[in-house]
Amino acid sequence: MSYYRNSDGYRAATLRNEHYMISMPIGLDYTVIGGKKINLSVASTIQPTYVFANYSYLISSNLKNYAKEPSLNRRWNINSSFEASLNIQKGDYKWSFSPQYRYQLISSFKNKYPIKENLLDIGLKVGIIKTIH
Repeated sequence: MSYYRNSDGYRAATLRNEHYMISMPIGLDYTVIGGKKINLSVASTIQPTYVFANYSYLISSNLKNYAKEPSLNRRWNINSSFEASLNIQKGDYKWSFSPQYRYQLISSFKNKYPIKENLLDIGLKVGIIKTIH
């Protein structure tokens, strides 16, 4: 039973879908041009991902109603990414600025839920790496 609908109803409602996850990127980084101080590189990763909090609404199979049903959400997933980075070395620190394309390879929901969702993120990644001697 749900009070939230995908069509005109009594009043509008705002539903917030939030996913909080942590992942470990495993991949390759290749320097395309440049030296040790400044360079441009491309990278690709596979990221095993654990979803530790999921506050999302599911849409019904007739695409008319929304409901919360956390048991249908996957806890583990796999993401992939591609990025191009501008890297600047300054002393023991390396600054990295890169647009990143990230795609979820497996649906957010378990197989018994009929609708598939694969998240796609496009964003800017900023990193600081400290060299430890």
